[in-house]
Amino acid sequence: MLPLEKELKKVESELAKDDRIAAAFLLGSAAREEMRSESDVDIAILVEPEATFTGKDQVDLVIALEQIFGRKVDLGILDHDNLIYAKEAYTKGRCIYCNDSFYRDLFGATTFGMYADLRESRKEIEDAYRT
Repeated sequence: MLPLEKELKKVESELAKDDRIAAAFLLGSAAREEMRSESDVDIAILVEPEATFTGKDQVDLVIALEQIFGRKVDLGILDHDNLIYAKEAYTKGRCIYCNDSFYRDLFGATTFGMYADLRESRKEIEDAYRT
């Protein structure tokens, strides 16, 4: 059994209690299976498009997850306002929960398209500064 596997099964049950959560990704050292004793657990959640997930909701979820893991949890919300974070979650994270695979995949495809546009726009700006 991989490190955290037992806890991840409990996390899946915890996340399933909230139908606003479409998917969740394990990130950072936990996803790379390089956790140390002092490492926190980084988790990003994808919230259903029309749902509201308040700061209180986030705090409540962090508390529940910290009880499961027995260590600090850093919880992030996936959206297109933080495009690089979202892209990293999809490329380097590990999906540990999915309640809505259609939306998870649609959000991922949209993220990659927007990221490609961002890179192209940024290239034009960087090239302009080089001349």
